[in-house]
Amino acid sequence: MSVSSRPTRDIKGIWNVKSLSPGCLRPREAERGEAPAPMVTSSCVFALLWILALPSLLQGQPLTETERIGPMSFEANQRLGSDVATGYQGQPMLLSIMTDDGGIHRSGVYRAVRTAEGWDRWAAWDLDSRTSTVATRGPDAIYGLADPDDSGGEVWSLTPSLRFLLFEGIDLAPEALDIIPGIIAVGMPSYGFGAGRVRVYRYDGESDAWLPDPPLDGELSDGFGTSVAFDLVTGVLLVGAPGAGDNGKVETFAYVQGSWLRWGTLLPPSEFDSQSGAAFGTSLAVEDDWLAVGAPATNKIFSGIGIPANDVGAVLLYQQAHEFRQYFQEVYEGDALGTDVALSSVDGELLLAAGSPGADLGAANTGGVSMFTLGPGETVWTQGQRLMASDRGQGDAMGASVDIYERRVVVGAPGWDYCAPGPLCAADVGSVYIFEHVGAIFVDGFETGDLSFWSAP
Repeated sequence: MSVSSRPTRDIKGIWNVKSLSPGCLRPREAERGEAPAPMVTSSCVFALLWILALPSLLQGQPLTETERIGPMSFEANQRLGSDVATGYQGQPMLLSIMTDDGGIHRSGVYRAVRTAEGWDRWAAWDLDSRTSTVATRGPDAIYGLADPDDSGGEVWSLTPSLRFLLFEGIDLAPEALDIIPGIIAVGMPSYGFGAGRVRVYRYDGESDAWLPDPPLDGELSDGFGTSVAFDLVTGVLLVGAPGAGDNGKVETFAYVQGSWLRWGTLLPPSEFDSQSGAAFGTSLAVEDDWLAVGAPATNKIFSGIGIPANDVGAVLLYQQAHEFRQYFQEVYEGDALGTDVALSSVDGELLLAAGSPGADLGAANTGGVSMFTLGPGETVWTQGQRLMASDRGQGDAMGASVDIYERRVVVGAPGWDYCAPGPLCAADVGSVYIFEHVGAIFVDGFETGDLSFWSAP
């Protein structure tokens, strides 16, 4: 995004302008406090050039969180942030799941709403069942729940004041969800020895019930339903099958005369033909006429001579009738870019967040999130800022889950450890990080002079 499209900022909010004056004045005038003569010294030129260049320089700087939300207790193995979703229910809202809470219960769903006093946290615990995934669409918020023996599942809804069961009796534990008004897609990639199944439920007003359409099934080891996403522009349902074929695939379905018909298949471009196991379709995100597909097990693709690197990951971008446009990769082995992806559209600009939970940012597998932007009228995506945690540590796996609502990016770090003063630590407690106004400059404390959020490049 060009500097001219950024919101303007009062320079006094960044520096005391008086501190720049002596370098721009002739020495005697500066001593007397007089106004500058119409001559500009070299130091003044340098200062002005620095001011003008700062937004471009900061665009590529790593950013740390605006806020961090931890669990309500610090027992080990909660893995808060295993999945996250964010939306708006009168106030900014986010959801996450806890796969365990240290053995007292099995798991829970965690909801936080932004108020004037801060984040109002609330958790719903399930004694016997496993909370498996969450999803939002604007004010709608849902989560999946596995039966105690993982033989089936349920989908629940969360409102600002209560939760209630939408439907139960699903074939298997829901591992992926998406929702549009009156329709919910449920992905079950473990169904049928890993073939996978997707169920689409529709709300029936006459019976006041959610009724299932005929199931959509994958083939052996496809992992069909690992990811699901509705395209609001075309009305198409997209389903990821990262285990299919050599590198995975994404299948598209159109609703025609009461049933979902296979409409097409997306495969990675020819650059991927030299490898296998890229896990294309592990994650999906759709916004406007753009589709992002994560392939976190992709090996490094070189156009010339280079050092091979495995599992760097990739994010692939498709437009309009799902035509391939562009892809991005990380550099280092094991980064796993594309483990999760999210898209948002704000004022004509598109933002893409892609998690790299295997990235080594100061320690092994701290994880991070790469941001990409597409400005109004542009056709080529640009890699932007990298998001990281200010308290990152080994094995945090930040970026295992990501979501965006407008310019708020929410990121899960399920491997985050809580260490009390002293040698004792609780492993895999988990944490959720919030980055506000991503895409604009000075998003994490710099504008107010608070540099404590900033990480070293």
